[in-house]
Amino acid sequence: QTRGRGVTQAGTQAAVSLGFDAMIASGCAHHEQRSAPPEGVELLVTDLELPASATNGASASALLHTLQRCQEARVKLNEIFEGRFEDLVTEGKADDYAALIERFHPLYNACAENSARIANALSALGYGPLASLVHSVQRAEAKREELSRDVQVLRQHLSVAPLDDPEREQLRAKLGQAQTAVQAYINTINENLEELRCEAADLDEE
Repeated sequence: QTRGRGVTQAGTQAAVSLGFDAMIASGCAHHEQRSAPPEGVELLVTDLELPASATNGASASALLHTLQRCQEARVKLNEIFEGRFEDLVTEGKADDYAALIERFHPLYNACAENSARIANALSALGYGPLASLVHSVQRAEAKREELSRDVQVLRQHLSVAPLDDPEREQLRAKLGQAQTAVQAYINTINENLEELRCEAADLDEE
């Protein structure tokens, strides 16, 4: 993995930080909602990486709040990824999808590393069950990301298949199954995150 590697629209002249680092490193429980990035914005690995201070010496409560902000950054990343794919389809460049996946891979790795660091910090504090929940979230996220890529590939194939192609119905069926599987993992992620939110609230009251 190349640190600082980014994702950018073609023709972008300069990298513009999205500032996710400021959002997830903030110690505030509430933060400003951020919209999707504008045209020409480049998201760097360093925008998503947690600073050492976010986990070193942090309490369990602080770690759980940081996890929630990391997840919000990941949701934004998913939105950007899906938006870039839609752009490729609209521009008739669906064959460039493999290169898009390659550019986003380090960004998703940064999100996974954040989760691992938070889980390890919780374990070190003696909160093994909470660490296990964080690991469960990451495992579900990894499967969701994999299946989401399958969904996009199926959509790509469907978009270029001739209208009279007898395989279109089979592609639609596979697409529906993949979308259902993605939603199942999203539900699992949300359930685990809600449990972690409740645990954070209990720790805040102690």
